[in-house]
Amino acid sequence: MALIIDCFLEEAIDEAVTEFYSGEWKNDARSGFGVCERSDGLRYQGEWANNAKNGYGVTTLRDGTREEGKYKNNVLVVSSRRKGMLFVRSNKLKERVEAAVETANRAASIAQQKADIAVSRTSTAKERAEQAMFVAKQARDDAEMARMEAERFDPNFKPQGELCCLRVLCLPLLCLQ
Repeated sequence: MALIIDCFLEEAIDEAVTEFYSGEWKNDARSGFGVCERSDGLRYQGEWANNAKNGYGVTTLRDGTREEGKYKNNVLVVSSRRKGMLFVRSNKLKERVEAAVETANRAASIAQQKADIAVSRTSTAKERAEQAMFVAKQARDDAEMARMEAERFDPNFKPQGELCCLRVLCLPLLCLQ
C-alpha cells in the first residue's frame, strides 16, 4: 500500500501544469518509448508501460538535476548513482539508459511526423469536402434551373427517375451550409 501512495505522491501535478507526450501509444496509454515534457519543467525520456515510467530512462527535474536508471511503475528502482554498484554494472546501466533515451527521442520524432501527416491529411480532406459541397450545390441549382426551364416549355412536365428522391435527400444538405 505504501508503494502505491508513493507513486501518487511522485506523480501529483498542479492543475495549471500541462503535460505533452510524444512517442509510442498502445491501448490508449503511453507504452513503449517516448518523451514526456511538462510545463513546470519536468521531462522524462525513456520506456513506458501502461502510462507509467517502466524500464530504462532519464527524468530531468526543474532545477536541471537528472535521475537516470531503471524505473518500475513510476519509481526509480535502480540508479547509476547507487553506492556499492560494480563499475561494470554501472557502465552497462548507463549504456541501457542512453539507448532507451535515444530510442525514446526517435519515437517522439516519429510520433511528431505522424501527427504532422494527420494534420495535413485532415486539412486536405476538409478542403475536398468543401469543394464537393460547392459542386453539389451547383449541381442542385443547375438541376432546379433545368426543371424550371422544362416546366416553362411543357407545363405538364413531371420529373422522372430519382430527381424527386434527390430533391428530398439534398434539402438537408442545404441546411448544413
